[in-house]
Amino acid sequence: MADLEYHGNYEWHPGDCPESDGTFKTAGAAVVAALHDLHANAERLAREKFASAEGAARMLQPFQEKVVAEASRQRRLVSIAAAELKRAEDDLFSPPALEPGDAVGASDDMQRRIWYDSLSVNQRDAFEIEAREGKHPDIVRSLARSPVPGRGRAFGVAAHHAEVETKKAGRVRALETRRRALAWAEGVLSVAPRVAQSAPSSERPVESP
Repeated sequence: MADLEYHGNYEWHPGDCPESDGTFKTAGAAVVAALHDLHANAERLAREKFASAEGAARMLQPFQEKVVAEASRQRRLVSIAAAELKRAEDDLFSPPALEPGDAVGASDDMQRRIWYDSLSVNQRDAFEIEAREGKHPDIVRSLARSPVPGRGRAFGVAAHHAEVETKKAGRVRALETRRRALAWAEGVLSVAPRVAQSAPSSERPVESP
């Protein structure tokens, strides 16, 4: 039986997580650590040459399974953190809601939407230019709160989003970094198990997320 010819395909590096700490970095790091444990054992078996390629593959199987199991476990934790991130984004960018039973506020919202819909093309364009400059915030919020899809709501949501990005830039950047960290973690949890399940003697190129 031939000795194991290991080409280092388990020594996979996904790059740095955009976040310095947190659930997403911890999840990815845990899976990469399990993968590198598999790599270290594959290297040792190839170096010591006391097992055939078939025997070494059987000995490495538990380490391969550990990577897959760790990815599955971390995927559950990442999904919880991803839902929390989505709620934080929604809370940040959603326009302030009216208090329950605020009939006056609801009436004001309705009148502002009717007013916007009654504008001519030129009037609407002029209003939207001013709104993008930070003017008419009450009208923008009324449009953004509209339950009816359409140009008015779309403009209100976009204008309110831009206002938040300007006034709460630090918070927006923090959430954007966390969103990139989620994408990084999802890439690790997707790719690392596939790398681990490849044959120890495989010479295929290493994947990246």
